[in-house]
Amino acid sequence: MKASPDPAPRNVVSPTRRAVLKGGVAGAAAAGVAPSVLAARAGESSAEHLFLLDRATFGFNSEALAELSAMGSEAWLEWQLDWEGIDDTVAENLVATVCPTVGMSPYLIHQVYENLPYLPVQYAQMSYALRGWHSQRQLYWRMCEFWTNVFSTHVEMMDQEWFWTPYNQTLVPHALGNFRDLLQASAEGASMLFYLNQELS
Repeated sequence: MKASPDPAPRNVVSPTRRAVLKGGVAGAAAAGVAPSVLAARAGESSAEHLFLLDRATFGFNSEALAELSAMGSEAWLEWQLDWEGIDDTVAENLVATVCPTVGMSPYLIHQVYENLPYLPVQYAQMSYALRGWHSQRQLYWRMCEFWTNVFSTHVEMMDQEWFWTPYNQTLVPHALGNFRDLLQASAEGASMLFYLNQELS
């Protein structure tokens, strides 16, 4: 008996990275259970919003909860995904003032901090904390933190104190963008090349 032919292939539309991320965060929020202390503080009806804030931001606060509740989960996620449209001047000015090496080239960092090699690393680490506390682009910086952890290098290796901050800065523009561009930025970064001993290849 002949096997029946396969049905004609249907047109399959691949979901965009934006749609996958949006659906994943929203689905996790809908399925999750917020910590009982926070739920009791804000009311059981806010449990889904609290869980969403826990997953998509650097943490819960009453202002963020009020903002999310007013906008609704769908509109809030759309707002956070359009990170370039969010005015983040206050946070960026603070980071530029407190963490001067953010945005510097490896050469300039070496020239200025040659005798204080630990400072550029501390500034870079501090910049994430400051943005976590003050940035309006919470989802974006949460994803930046995620991807710089995925493509991390060993900061204590020789000369990494000069390359580490600029390397991470080359990754962050792609945190909510194209994965191929993110992977290429990582592969071409001086910090990653030294981490993989490519100077010996």
